[in-house]
Amino acid sequence: MNIHYQRKCIAPLRYDSPRRTHLDESIYNIPTTPWGFGWMAPQQEDIRIIVQDTPTGANPWSTIIHVPHLVGFAEKFRGLAKRDGNVAPEEVFHHVTNVHPMHGRGVTLSSIQASVGDLSKVQFPKILDDALTLVPSTLRRREPVSAKKEKEEERLSQNLPWQSTFHTVGTAGGSTMDERTGLALTKPPPTPRRGTPKYIDAYTYDFKTPKKRIITRRWFYEQTPTQIIESDDEYYDSTQPLGIEDVWIGEIDTLETRERELRRLHYAAKHLIEQSSLSNDLKFCCKKIERYCAIQFGFMKENPSLKTSEFFLDALRRVKGIILEDSSRLEIWNVLLPHRENTVTLLNTEKRDALEEVIEQIPDVLQIYGNNLFLAVLSTLSNRNPSLAEYLWTPISEWIFYQLGIRIQYDTTKSVYSFQAILSNHRSRTKTLSQTDLPKRAAGEEEIGAIFWKESETGFDAMLLIPHDGRYLTGIIERLRERWIPPKWYACKTTAQHLKEFAEESLASTDKTPIVISIVQNTQVLWVPVMDEYDDDFRWGSFTIAHGKPGTRRDSIPWLKLETTISLSPPNSIPAIPDSIDDTLRKLARVKHRAVPVKLMVSVNKHRQVYEVNLEGESFEEQFEFSRTSELVRFLRSPIHQGEGYRSKGHTLTWDHRNDIIYNEDSISFLIPLIHRSRFYPAEYQYPKTCKALLATKQGTEVSIITRINESGFGILFEDLPPNSSLSLLEEATFSKSTLMLLTECE
Repeated sequence: MNIHYQRKCIAPLRYDSPRRTHLDESIYNIPTTPWGFGWMAPQQEDIRIIVQDTPTGANPWSTIIHVPHLVGFAEKFRGLAKRDGNVAPEEVFHHVTNVHPMHGRGVTLSSIQASVGDLSKVQFPKILDDALTLVPSTLRRREPVSAKKEKEEERLSQNLPWQSTFHTVGTAGGSTMDERTGLALTKPPPTPRRGTPKYIDAYTYDFKTPKKRIITRRWFYEQTPTQIIESDDEYYDSTQPLGIEDVWIGEIDTLETRERELRRLHYAAKHLIEQSSLSNDLKFCCKKIERYCAIQFGFMKENPSLKTSEFFLDALRRVKGIILEDSSRLEIWNVLLPHRENTVTLLNTEKRDALEEVIEQIPDVLQIYGNNLFLAVLSTLSNRNPSLAEYLWTPISEWIFYQLGIRIQYDTTKSVYSFQAILSNHRSRTKTLSQTDLPKRAAGEEEIGAIFWKESETGFDAMLLIPHDGRYLTGIIERLRERWIPPKWYACKTTAQHLKEFAEESLASTDKTPIVISIVQNTQVLWVPVMDEYDDDFRWGSFTIAHGKPGTRRDSIPWLKLETTISLSPPNSIPAIPDSIDDTLRKLARVKHRAVPVKLMVSVNKHRQVYEVNLEGESFEEQFEFSRTSELVRFLRSPIHQGEGYRSKGHTLTWDHRNDIIYNEDSISFLIPLIHRSRFYPAEYQYPKTCKALLATKQGTEVSIITRINESGFGILFEDLPPNSSLSLLEEATFSKSTLMLLTECE
């Protein structure tokens, strides 16, 4: 793979080709390198590098030529070309930069080399060097050629008379080397490799099924091709929905629009009945709709006085009822219903007000218009995942405005309404979506919470209020570098004093961010909007969220863990923060209880064979004793486990389990991993279960730990480890960087 061109290198022949001894000369026509990584088009498509390579000791000959006919050539493939193909003489005749002839030839390309375009003297050699890397064989080591031989070859190349002769080439099959080198004037020209017929009507001819159409869909550009408008009345026809920014409000939901909508449903049903891929249930539904519409138009023809707005409104509602008779169609209807009702939000305020006036009079107006589009979605879904319906509906939802009577002020593009084009695009889009790993949708209702921010000396502090079972869980995260919570594990501040102070400041603060909690595949997902500083737009960050058991008094969580999710479908908009958030903050601000921060000192009482824990704080001292190691670990982790302080003698004690505990003896340093992590390799990490068992152990020999990196983390190996040691179990575990550091702290 070539790093400059981002494509495979060129080899003139395979390494084992029998023709490698018969190749006398290779001439390459190479484009310039792309602009940068990710680009495939050349920097200057009208600049070409010509390289001559010969199996001699001579270095490859190369030069740059300018081909005016290739100026803007790539635009032809995007439908954007504006040149007529004619090249003026002044574009061709320019100075020549290379006057040295090819090896063994008197050719300098002066007859076709026009110029080097806009290349500078610095770019010139670099482009030549990069071009040679595309053909690695040109950079091979070459045997030195004597000066005498070089002069002889140069003399022969200048005096050699070049002639042009027509040769007839035989077919490749069965010919020998002698036959190919001999001139056969009477031999007929070779037969083309691709057999007859040479020209095929792609619309009507197929070798296997002559009546089958090979090309059934038209070409689509990524954008509307740029063309020159010759008159003010000329437009581009497009089957895409009209642009919302260019619409103007006329008469919405009138007698004429309702009649046209019923005729659209009639035509859509007739067209879908003829489709062979339609399911039996949907085909029966379309037949029922087609029959009902035909009867209504028959009644109206016999009695013109029936042609009223109420007549068509009842007919459209009846068609809606026919569609919803089946439970599977009702399921997809309910999936798309929020999107249909929110279509009005695509309009600006002025145009939205006009449509909302109609919705006040007829609340289901957005449900009775566009049902032909809904039938198109149903026809292309068939037995596929119903979640694809949202992706199919979004590109066509704006056609509802057109069907309601809203029109567009055409500039250069004219939207042409075509049900057949919509259906054809749907089929192509469904085929692509069914093979794509689509973002998963959230299940159930979304709940709204908030994050309150406070600037501190170390950066930012954040208080999260996470909705949970009708209440809000609270937790404070400190020392953030910015107004953003990166995905990782956090220990939360949960003391009454911390929550009280933060809540008081938050009630008067405007620095807050709404968050959304949703459920995806039985997993709780946290959505956090992030505003862009440059274009005032926002994006959503999504995390799976896990937290410790909330405290019984203030619903505070001791820890929080965020992890990035796979690609998910975000909420439609940033929600407003509910008033119940302020009620929770006022409740926290009224707390009068104060926690006492303490330091802990852990030691071993060899006489009593127990662990001793001494607590010291402001006007507080106390000592606890534990005989079992698990009881000691549970006590030391109680603030992070319970979500609130430890109650003793009418005081609430709190401490940081990572920084406020001192281990007086090296023999109890094995507790450090157990205190810092809730589960530290329970199957591999062996330790004394009681203080008595700890005192019964003997000091062993020193061992060295050798770390190695594997695919999922770190592995360890103990050097000079005695046989049958329990430490050998750790050699089978995989460690992260943090757990490995905890292990090395053990003495």
